[in-house]
Amino acid sequence: MIWMNWLVAMGLIGLLILLGYRWLVQLQLNQLKRTLSPTLQKKLRRIQQRETTKHIKVLIYWGIFLSFFLGLMTYSIFQLERSTSQLSSENIRIKEELNKLKEKQAYFYQSQERASYPFEGLGFKNEAWKKLFLEKNQRKTLSEMEQLFDKKLLPYFGQVVTIFSIDTSLKEVTLAIQMDDDLNQKDLLRKNMDTLVDELKEVKEVGQVQFQVVSKDKTNEYSRIYVRENNDFVKQVDTEKRMEKGKG
Repeated sequence: MIWMNWLVAMGLIGLLILLGYRWLVQLQLNQLKRTLSPTLQKKLRRIQQRETTKHIKVLIYWGIFLSFFLGLMTYSIFQLERSTSQLSSENIRIKEELNKLKEKQAYFYQSQERASYPFEGLGFKNEAWKKLFLEKNQRKTLSEMEQLFDKKLLPYFGQVVTIFSIDTSLKEVTLAIQMDDDLNQKDLLRKNMDTLVDELKEVKEVGQVQFQVVSKDKTNEYSRIYVRENNDFVKQVDTEKRMEKGKG
C-alpha cells in the first residue's frame, strides 16, 4: 500500500503542475488579446480554441487515469480485505485446534499417576533469580521462569499455572501455583508440596509459596500457604473447603 500512496501523491502533483501550466497559457493569451489588431485577434481566437481543446483533452486523459487508478486501488483494497479475512479465519481455526490440543494434553496429564517429588530437588536454586529484580528484560525473565516451573512440576503436580509476584523493593518473590486435581492422592500431593518448599528454602529470594488446588468437578478447593521466617518456611494456611455453587 505504500507504493500506492506514493503514486497518488505523484499523480496529484503532476495534475497540479499541468493545470497550472494550462492556466498560465490561457492567462498569457488573454493578456495578448488586448494588444492585437482585429485581424490578429481572429487568429488568436483560433489559437485559444486549440488551447481550449488541449485543456479538455488533458482533463479527459487525467479522468481516465484517475478512473483506472481508483479501480486499481479498489481492487487492491478488496484483495487486502479478503486476505485479512482469510488470515483471521485461519487464526481462529488454529486457536481452536490449540485449545482442543491443550484440553487433550490436560486430560492426559491429569489421568497419569503422580510421581514423588525428588528429595534432591529439581535444581531451582541454580536459576537466575536475581534477574527477576532487574528492569531490563524483566517481563521476559519472569515469563521464562513461570514456564520453567510449569514444565518441571508437571510429573509431580500435573498441569499447573505458576504466577510470580515480584516485590522489587524487598527483593522478594511470591510463588502462586494453581492446579486442578481429583484430590484422590492428597497425601502424595501434600508430600510433594512440602518437598518443593524444602527445596525453595535455599532460594533466598522466595518469600512465600502459595498452592491452590481445585477439584476437577469444581466442588472443592484446597489451599496451602508457606511463609518464610528466617531460613525456614512456616505453613500458615492448610485448608480445604467446599466451593460455592457456580464458582470457578
